[in-house]
Amino acid sequence: MPKEAKFTGHLLIIILASFIIRLPLFFSNNAFTTPDSDGYYKLERKLSGGKILNLVFNDERTPFYLAFLHLGMILTGNHNPNYQSSEFYKGAYLITSLQTIFGILGISLIYLTLKKIRVNPQKALLFSLFLSLNIMIFSWEKILLTESLTIFLLILIFYIAVNLLIYNTKPYKLLLILCSMALFLLKPIYLGLPILFLIIYLSHNYQREKISFVIIFLIIYSTLPVSYIGYNFLERKYLGINHITDINMLGKIMQFNLSITNAQKFPYFYETLSDYRQKKLPQMPYRFLEYYDPEIYDHTEKLNTLAGFNSKVISSNLREFLTRSALQIPSAMLENSEIINTVIPPSGVTNLIYLNLFKLYSAIQYLTLISIPFLFISVFLFFRKRNNLKLAVIFLAGLISFYQIVLSVFFSYGEFGRLIVVVQPFLYLFTFYWCGQLWLFLKKTSKLAQ
Repeated sequence: MPKEAKFTGHLLIIILASFIIRLPLFFSNNAFTTPDSDGYYKLERKLSGGKILNLVFNDERTPFYLAFLHLGMILTGNHNPNYQSSEFYKGAYLITSLQTIFGILGISLIYLTLKKIRVNPQKALLFSLFLSLNIMIFSWEKILLTESLTIFLLILIFYIAVNLLIYNTKPYKLLLILCSMALFLLKPIYLGLPILFLIIYLSHNYQREKISFVIIFLIIYSTLPVSYIGYNFLERKYLGINHITDINMLGKIMQFNLSITNAQKFPYFYETLSDYRQKKLPQMPYRFLEYYDPEIYDHTEKLNTLAGFNSKVISSNLREFLTRSALQIPSAMLENSEIINTVIPPSGVTNLIYLNLFKLYSAIQYLTLISIPFLFISVFLFFRKRNNLKLAVIFLAGLISFYQIVLSVFFSYGEFGRLIVVVQPFLYLFTFYWCGQLWLFLKKTSKLAQ
């Protein structure tokens, strides 16, 4: 069979398999929501009715997903319907259907990426099919949350980055800048992710002209966080991007029960948290904040001091914080979000298929633990063989995976399954590659022993 015919056939198989496994969800006319969906939608309604700058610059959420929600509602002829009304679900179904299309497109891009680095076509096909049937990934496409869109953008950036390593042309440079900025506007936690790629970009087939692109990229890209911090400081006297990270770090302090004795110069949080601990109330940061001030999210003068309180507490308990967070990494990698269960039908054939897929992929997930030691090995090998394209791409997949994993366990207090699922495509690529290398090494060793 000609190469082009085989390539087209493989791509059609991937798209068809991805579509078939999603059919029950796609045609169910359902979109699933969570309390976080409610939070996103309420904020979208609140901000879209005011100044456009308030939608773009606010201290709660960056605007990409808010704009995506707004567009979905408008396209169905419903401008800001009530949450969970019939009109709301019409817009939500369109939004989640678009997320499904992006999900299938993302799997196709993975296959195209593997083809670019000359992975065996059959192996590339099998890996893509493995991802397309992964219920841990595709279930998020029907939930009104950022996860599925994050997965797609990360895959798109990965595809662009690989092409940039191969061709180093201006269109891919421009696309990398634009998509990196879009990813930041979706989730600011990815602020530092492009830096990791730029390190690989400079190191792989080093050329002096690459330095100029890196400088241009950093100048353009840095305008986003600087604009956010500057606008929030001028409007709200808040020196940060948004309060979500501050609240998550407060959750970490509560989870580890870290001493707050040295943070007395932040009286509001010192006094309220001390009282909260004495009452032995649930260790949830949002419940804690709302317990003492139900309107605290509008009282930014209080929230503005939270970052300083967190910094003081963590710096005073740094060794304990770092050690206990690092020890959470293996269990966090194996965690699965309970939200997925809302997508699985309660009975019928679909229930049987989806539950068995869930059990299968939950078991396979244990294999990803092998990636932890291989991350350190891949760092050494990459800088030893910097011009090896496949090694550079696999190393990038590992960096994307552990960027998310490390930031999740160090800057969040829970829901690790939800946070880490967005890098599963890269984590499995990294894991399966090194499992293959380990198998070849053991096979070679056994032959030599004979």
